[in-house]
Amino acid sequence: GSVKDAEGEEMHKSKGNAIWFDEAVEKIGADPMRLLYCLQDPSQELRFGFNIIKEPKNNLNILDNISRLIEDSKTGKLEIEDKWIESKFNSLIKIVTEELENLHPHLAARALQHFWLNDLSRGYIQFDRDRLAENDEAAKFTLKGIYTALLKLLAPIIPFMTEKIWQELKNKKIVKEESVHLSQWPQFDEKKINPKLEGEFSIALKII
Repeated sequence: GSVKDAEGEEMHKSKGNAIWFDEAVEKIGADPMRLLYCLQDPSQELRFGFNIIKEPKNNLNILDNISRLIEDSKTGKLEIEDKWIESKFNSLIKIVTEELENLHPHLAARALQHFWLNDLSRGYIQFDRDRLAENDEAAKFTLKGIYTALLKLLAPIIPFMTEKIWQELKNKKIVKEESVHLSQWPQFDEKKINPKLEGEFSIALKII
């Protein structure tokens, strides 16, 4: 559609409500704007303003904060919640890949944001706070594998932030590839997708 200001008015220099790209990128950064645009259904008008950008920016802060939990680890015995998040993530890879190939970036971006906010941060990490605090290898290994692969899925949408996090993980010897943008696109494993388990956890999350 079109881009309008936060009140739904057309932006005009004479009105004084126009926001220039250089001003916006200096004030809030490129990636929050990229995420806002990528989440938007292109057939609908987009309202843009510095207050509207706060939500995507806060959501990106949550993604960044998860990186502090990532440690090098070796696999251990998987618990039920490990199998659930692996199922959810493999389902996500399948959805995001299909939506991007079908030229629906807004549906791919929405699925990605829902995953890191709800399934990963408010779901798996909350379930496993004690295990992660006790250095449970299976929990740490599961989180590391999913988070590093998630960065690859997010790289086309938020390229600067994903690269910054990637280089921090590379310095800790958690990832090996020179850049997130030089790594392979994740492939989903159909054997790890368990719709029944995902349904049961969905009910559990609603109850919680």
